[in-house]
Formats: sequence, structure tokens, C-alpha cells
Amino acid sequence: MKLRQLAPQTIHTTGFDKGERTKFKMATSAKTYKIMSSTIYKYKIRAIIREISSNAIDGHMVAGNMNPFDVQLPTVLDPRFIVRDYGTGLSDWMVKEVFATYFESTKTDTDELIGALGLGSKSPFCYTETFTIESIQDGVKRAYTAYMDNGEPFVDQIYEIETDEPNGVQITVPVKVEDIEEWEREAARVYEPFTGIRPRFIGVQIDVNWQPKEADDRGIIRYKSANYSGVYARMGNICYPIDLDMFENSLFYCYRNSNYAYILDFPLGSLDFMPSREELSLDKVTKKVITDRLDKINKRFDEELMEQYKKQKTTRDKLVWFNNLPGLLQGFVTRDNRFRVGKESLAEILTHLKSSETATGKYICGFWANPYDGKDCVFERVGSGRRHETYKAETTKRQDVMRMIQPWRQKKLFIVENDNEARSLRPYLIGYCMLNGSERISFVTKEINSEPVQDLIRTGYFDESEIVTLKTSEMTKEFETYTEDRKRWKATRESSSGDSEPRPKTPTAYHYFLDDQGNLQKNDLYLTKAQFVKLDEMYAMRLYGVDEYSRLDGEAQNYSLGSIASSMMTMLTVTGLNEVMVLRNSLWSRIPDSNMKCLDDYLVKRFADAAKKIKPNWFPAWISSNHGSEIRTLRDSMGVTLDRMVKNRYNPELYLLLDYLDGKFTYDVIEGKNKSKTVVRNLLLREMSTKYYKMRKDMKERVDTAYDLFAERNPSIHYMLLHSSYSTFRSMFNDDKIVMDLVNLIRWK
Repeated sequence: MKLRQLAPQTIHTTGFDKGERTKFKMATSAKTYKIMSSTIYKYKIRAIIREISSNAIDGHMVAGNMNPFDVQLPTVLDPRFIVRDYGTGLSDWMVKEVFATYFESTKTDTDELIGALGLGSKSPFCYTETFTIESIQDGVKRAYTAYMDNGEPFVDQIYEIETDEPNGVQITVPVKVEDIEEWEREAARVYEPFTGIRPRFIGVQIDVNWQPKEADDRGIIRYKSANYSGVYARMGNICYPIDLDMFENSLFYCYRNSNYAYILDFPLGSLDFMPSREELSLDKVTKKVITDRLDKINKRFDEELMEQYKKQKTTRDKLVWFNNLPGLLQGFVTRDNRFRVGKESLAEILTHLKSSETATGKYICGFWANPYDGKDCVFERVGSGRRHETYKAETTKRQDVMRMIQPWRQKKLFIVENDNEARSLRPYLIGYCMLNGSERISFVTKEINSEPVQDLIRTGYFDESEIVTLKTSEMTKEFETYTEDRKRWKATRESSSGDSEPRPKTPTAYHYFLDDQGNLQKNDLYLTKAQFVKLDEMYAMRLYGVDEYSRLDGEAQNYSLGSIASSMMTMLTVTGLNEVMVLRNSLWSRIPDSNMKCLDDYLVKRFADAAKKIKPNWFPAWISSNHGSEIRTLRDSMGVTLDRMVKNRYNPELYLLLDYLDGKFTYDVIEGKNKSKTVVRNLLLREMSTKYYKMRKDMKERVDTAYDLFAERNPSIHYMLLHSSYSTFRSMFNDDKIVMDLVNLIRWK
């Protein structure tokens, strides 16, 4: 890569005597070589992989070879890092006069190659005091050893032989066994940006999350990575982080998602960088190149943002658009006067619409409906204040007027006029919902010239195009749709003796059960109240809102039943139940007349009974405070537990039940705040939970002690368990024969 040269300056010298100039010098010593070989690199292993691999790519480019180069990562059996390229190779003169000379490079006359500084080939010295170079060129193979002697580097030739191997260079770096995992991790990181010539892994295979090659139409590559997060300049297969202060106040920053990496490609030679290649050197030219690119990106984002804004025709459209923007973009739009409605910013209007004071005192008669049901109601501001518990609940007769004012909840204002003396608006309005595919619409039934409705329009910034006026005399299709639907409903109505209730349109209960294969099944039940009270005895809980579950009797509950419902399969498996019922709110009034039993009470009793029965040595021998990972690997990969050492008799039925239920006590139980009717249950749970915790803690201590003894007797196996994430050990644990051999080597005494 060509190194940028600054334009020569005219130097004016002064002095009281014209003597000879004194030139600055560089003292080469052990300190000098340490700085140039090691201290310049913050991440030593990463630097070696990057520099040696970049040299391999340069070798391929010179030779016109676009095939992969070979990389062998270290293992316990062969702790070496090896890079073998298939380039032109190095002559003896090149090794001794260029490779072994700091700041000497043959690549400074072209922007086709990555190298330039003459430092990367010496990077192994930042980690080790010796490494080997093997060069194959035109049928001759030469080997050299590079080493440090009293802090100064030397290179000696080892041999020279004839060979039929293809041209190229092989660099071999010895690796400490304890660093093997870090070499794998750093290799995966370094190779992510390699978009052209890539490595071919010999032996150990690692998963590399290759960066995309092509940018989007904005000039950005956006991708998810465990190794990269932020904004980077990619040049010559190397990613250099771009400082936040270069784009922090830009529109690009507002669109940036911290969970992704953003890559900007730059041609070789266009940016200057630090000698370590870990960061950019922000001279004026480099800064301008980056800022010019960011300006283009910001301009593109700005055009797209303005294009989106212009599509929003009404104030309410703009508010929905603004409300859905990320917070940083909302801040940018608020500061820009192009995005205003009159003199107000969208943020000011949004704040007004969300304010607890908005629409306070409004009382408007209306109707809310969905494709299956509808109720007459009044709309008013439901609740005030910051704390959720101070809000009044919406009911079928009282609806929050903010549902209509806030455009992201309902876009249009529907005003219905009953001009044909219909007894009920229900058929017309439910029919309207059915025809328009709406889940729910709120209607206003007052005349449009009434003051409350006019105030509603002003408060909600309704445009004339967003006000829909409906007359029942004109809603013949809506009426017919509703009527035909109800005819079909009646035709399929299920009734029992004397029971004339229509079959519900939506499920009123959900039946969960385990089939013959042990799989969880769910039946949606459309039960009338009469049918419900005739069901057989079953444990149940009440679903009275989205993800809100409670006891059947309304008392304070002992378990987080929402958590129980989300893990229904586990709950049925560990408690021994085959089925459970979840009841919708519509059956609430008939629960006392039914055969349903409270699931919460059952869980309390099961936990208490299990805690009474369990004994100190019935816990599993893989729960641990200090060695959990190693013990689990021992169990899962080798099928070995420490039962014989802790002398326990694991009881999975009781332990799994206690382990599952113990983590699901409600806050009220732990703090002891339940109502008087639950005090007995509360005290029982606390007493049994305390007993369970103590036994579990004791077993953990026994297991830790046993594992310490196991590790002392089996140090090699302990080492393998401790480093089980190494690819070498992962592959060993997947080989049944090796596992069996390891098990036979275990010393228990």
C-alpha cells in the first residue's frame, strides 16, 4: 500500500553560526525492538493472525492466485499457529534483507497490496521469542528460524533442499496451550472482514461470521456480529473503528442500532492508520475522506426521512409516523423546523396527546364494537396521575376517550346517526366492523355540531378526511351482514335441556392436557355457562386479561400463575397432573357453581408435601456453587455423576417438582403481605421453602467438596472439563470410544 506523503514545506533556518546540521538518529537496542515488535500491539494474538494472514493475501495477489491460503490453528496435541500461502515465495535475499529488516517493504509502490510498513512480518515477536519461516520458490525450499537474543532479533537459515511443493511461504508460531481458546476466538474475529481471498482451515474448523461483501444503496454494510459492534472503516480486509465523535450528531447516528456493526468500505491507501493497524491515524486527509463519506450517507438518510414525512397527509398521519420513530430520530425531527405543524413540533403535539390532562372531563356518548360484540358506552378520560394503580379500569360501559384521540390507537373518528328509529345500533355497527375487517372501532353517537364532539375533533387534530359520518338508514349492507351472521350462529347453537344460550363466538375456556405420547395439547372450548357448570372436576385458574392469571376465588395468590401458564408442559409433567383448565372472564360468575378446583391451592399443597418428604441426600449430585459447568459437562458429555462420592440417592420426582415451583412464588408470599385468608398457606410455604433452601445449600457444599477431591485425583480430566469449549475437547467428547476410554481412566479412590 502506498504511504501518504505530506507536501514538502519551505524551511527557513536561523542561527548565529553556520555550522553542520545535526540529524536525528534512532538508537537500535532491545528497547527499540520491543517497542516496534510488541508494545505497539494492544491485542497480541489478534495482531499476529491479522498481519501474517494479510501477508499471505499479498503473496497470492502478486502471484495472481485468488484461491484460499491455509491456516492451521493450535491444538493441545499440536500447539502451533501455521499460515501457508501459495504466492511467489521469498528468495534468500528477501528473507534476510527485507523480511528481517524493520520498516523495509516492497509494497509501498502499489495500492493493490495491504502491507506497507515493514512491521507485520515481525509481529510474532510480540507473543513469542522464536518462530520459523519456510519459503518455497522455484523448486527450492529454505527454512529459517527467527529469534530474540538478549532482546534483539536475528534470523538464521536452517536448511535448503530441493522440493516439488508449490511456491509460497509458511510461517509457524509456537503457542502456549493455555492460550489455545483465545487463538480460536481471535481467528474468528480477524477473518470476519476477509471478503476476497479467505483462509482454508486445516485441522481445527471454526465458524466465521463472514462480513457481507456488498453495501446497500446507501453505501453501508449492516450485519450482526459477536465480535464487532459500532461503525468501522473496512480497508484491505481490516476493520478500523470510526470514533463516535465523528458522527454522533449526525442523522446516521439516529438510525444506528447498537446491536449491529456498520461497515464502510474504503479503497486501499485512502486512509492512514496507526502502525499497529488497530486504529486509524486521523490526519486531515483521513478525516476528510471519512467525513465526506458520512456526509453522503447523512444526505441519503435525510432524503429518505423527508420522503416518508411527505407521504403523511394529515396531522394525525404525521403523529403516528412520529410516534413510531426511534427516540433518537424523534429528537432529530423535533430539532428540524421542516417537520412542524404550524408553529408546533410533532413532539409538542405528541406530549399533549399523551398528557394525563388531555381530554379530562370529556363525556361523550358512544359505542364500541368488534366483529363479534359491541356495547353502548360513554367515552371519558379514564384515570389520571402517574402511577398505574390510580387509573380507573375501562368497562363495557366506560371507555377511555384517549382511544380515539391518540391516532396510533384509532386513526379515524366515526360518528353514527340513528336516523331510521332503529331500536339498537348494534347490528349496524358490528356489521360495519365485519365488513371493514376491523378488530375494534369506537363510535361517537352525538351530532357532529355538539360541543363535546367538536372539542374532541380539536383535541385530536382530526382532519376532515378522517371524520366518517354514518347514517343507519344507509347502512343496509352492514345490517344484512350482521343479520346473516347471527342466523348462522343460531343454526350452530349448542343447547342442552332448557339451555337456550347461544354458542359463544370466541373461546370461553382452554383445556390443556397431555396426550398418550406425553405431548401438550390445547383445546379451545366454546362453552355456555350452563355447559360449564356440568364439566367434571378439574384444577383451573382464571384468565382475566392478556397474560394476567389469577386464582378462582379472587384471593391473593401464592404462585405467579402467569409463569405457570407459560410453562404448562413442565407444570403438568412435574406435578403429575394430566390436565388443567384456563377460564375466561365470561365464566367468572359461574365458577362457584362449577366443579373447578383452584390450581394455586393444589400447587401449595404439592410443594409443602414434597418439601416434607425430601431428605438431605435426595438432591442431584450436579448442583454446585463453584464447579457447575465442569460437573454438568462431566454428566452430559461423559455420562458420569458424583453420586458415589456424595453418597446420595437422587429422587428426580421430588427434586424437579421443588426446583420448578420454588422459583415461582409471588412477591406477596415472600414479603408476607397476603390477606388473612391466605396466612396459613403463606406460613406453610415460607416454612417449607426455608427447609428446602437449607437442604439444597448443604448438597451444593457436599458436591463442591466431592468435585475438588475428584479434580485432585483426575487432574487431566479436570483440565479437559475446565476447557471443554476448546474445539479439540468438543470433538473428543463427541467420540464414544474416546469417552469410554476416559471413563475407564477415572480414579475414584
